[in-house]
Amino acid sequence: MLYLAFLAIIGCASARPGTRISGGTPLAPGDLPFLVSVQLHSSNVWYHLCGGALISDSRVLTSAHCISGSSADYRIVLGEHSLSQNDGTEEYFSVASYVRHPDYDGNAAGFPNDITIVTLANDANTTSSAIGTIPLADAGASFTGQDCTLSGWGSIAGSVALQDTPSHATFPAISNAACTSLWAPVPGVVILPSHVCMVGTAGQSACHYDNGGPMVCNGVLVGLISWGDSSCEGTLPTVMTSIPYFRNWIDAN
Repeated sequence: MLYLAFLAIIGCASARPGTRISGGTPLAPGDLPFLVSVQLHSSNVWYHLCGGALISDSRVLTSAHCISGSSADYRIVLGEHSLSQNDGTEEYFSVASYVRHPDYDGNAAGFPNDITIVTLANDANTTSSAIGTIPLADAGASFTGQDCTLSGWGSIAGSVALQDTPSHATFPAISNAACTSLWAPVPGVVILPSHVCMVGTAGQSACHYDNGGPMVCNGVLVGLISWGDSSCEGTLPTVMTSIPYFRNWIDAN
């Protein structure tokens, strides 16, 4: 079985950095106003690449593996619902700059330090009902055993097709020890102190194109979707970058 960071196109089950949440339910417009679409410009077209979360009028958190190279190749879309239609609530932002964690390593086991802070070229209109910020979990906080929610435009199990509208699923956060145990049959997988994991019933999982998207517990941002089982079947945990672990780094940057 392989595992991957969800950005990669996967077969079987492998792990590299890189979807409609598999096993999730559709979101209505404006349900999660902090959910953002990170988009890449290629061949004269903008397309959804990753999720993210708006944490202030001008800052977004996403995964480090979602953005590299020139800021001009990316944009952030707030108030997004349908990727194929104009909802009338979207706001489009150039990326003024981004700070990728200096110790991110996309070739190392566990994809450590998979987090990036994006600064928007202009402030967002957070008075809009479709756009809002989410507070960050406190440094060192634990959410083990709590029900938490993943959201995004990603694929469903058995497909790598991007979904047109976002969905969400709620299932428990588990301890890193439990996460390590569940991943133990897969060679080379490492669960780090900087990770937080979730596992639901069969069929509940993040998937392709959900990467960078938010894990929310009790109304605060606890994680960013980093990697998991490429089949997206939910039998193995989804692994997130832990906001409590990186809270001091986020505040300092």
